[in-house]
Amino acid sequence: MGGAWRVSRGTRPPSCWRGEDRRSGNDTTSFRARDARGATMNLNLHPDDFAAVVVTTIRKSLDGPLVKDRFESLEARIVALEAEIAALKQRPDVHDAGVFKEGTGYPKNALVTSRGYWICLTPTTTVPGSSRDWRLVVKEHKAK
Repeated sequence: MGGAWRVSRGTRPPSCWRGEDRRSGNDTTSFRARDARGATMNLNLHPDDFAAVVVTTIRKSLDGPLVKDRFESLEARIVALEAEIAALKQRPDVHDAGVFKEGTGYPKNALVTSRGYWICLTPTTTVPGSSRDWRLVVKEHKAK
């Protein structure tokens, strides 16, 4: 069989489609196979052999260039996305903690407003601008 074949079992095969399996005297069943171009072929198979034909056909289809190329492109995309996720996980988790409240503990990379916009460099409870625990991000704007 050349190319990829689709195998389907007829619902009411003609009587000429039934035969006898020479190996065991069991009945065989004819199956009609159709390729992508529409060419057909009748297969007289023992039911046990039919399963082997189906498995072989599926394996050949999966080894084909269309499926292989698609899997390779998907695999490349997955590798790229995993690298992007790993890079994003390395970024600091910056979050807006709102207006600074005295006595509150702030974790590293917390952003607060207090006479400007500050980022916390180390976990602290100090007031922004009073220690090296904070860095000014945006200076307070005074209206004239």
